[in-house]
Amino acid sequence: MAGRNPREAAGRFLAPIARALACVTPTRPIATGHAAGCAGVLTFPAGGAVTLGPRRLRFGVTMRYTIERTADPHDPRGPWKVRTLGYAYTLDAATGPELLAYHWHPDQPEGRRLVAFPHVHVRAIKDGADRRLCVAHLPTGRIALEDVLELLLGDFKVRRLRGDWRQVLGETRAAFMRYRTWPRS
Repeated sequence: MAGRNPREAAGRFLAPIARALACVTPTRPIATGHAAGCAGVLTFPAGGAVTLGPRRLRFGVTMRYTIERTADPHDPRGPWKVRTLGYAYTLDAATGPELLAYHWHPDQPEGRRLVAFPHVHVRAIKDGADRRLCVAHLPTGRIALEDVLELLLGDFKVRRLRGDWRQVLGETRAAFMRYRTWPRS
């Protein structure tokens, strides 16, 4: 998303994310870093996770971003844009283990190595399953937040807080797809 100044660019980036998250939680995300060149973080307050509905799942979101000048100073949307630096979307059993974790952190080591590609960790395994699955970095391609929210609302049966959630997620995903700088393959 772009804007006339860094604060406007940040607002245009963060507003659709907050709107999409409102489909599953009344908790509004918080964000830091509304100045040019400043690394910002979007997450939930109090530890970065919220409890979802009667199934008592914990859902965490952390998105790292920066605000920078666009390559085209005549861009009609404005000369400033937000660039995502990484994300972590996690799903935990409220009183138990992490179930899934979608990560993309191209500049931050995970353990002793840099895992620069987007991936998912599948932590919940049944007895007899191959334990290597718990530590594997399964490649995913970049995952939109809306994809994870649809997973929660569909397969995990998280309570829908908006009757128009499909429309909202469709609109916010379309904005993400329109303005992303990630390759369109």
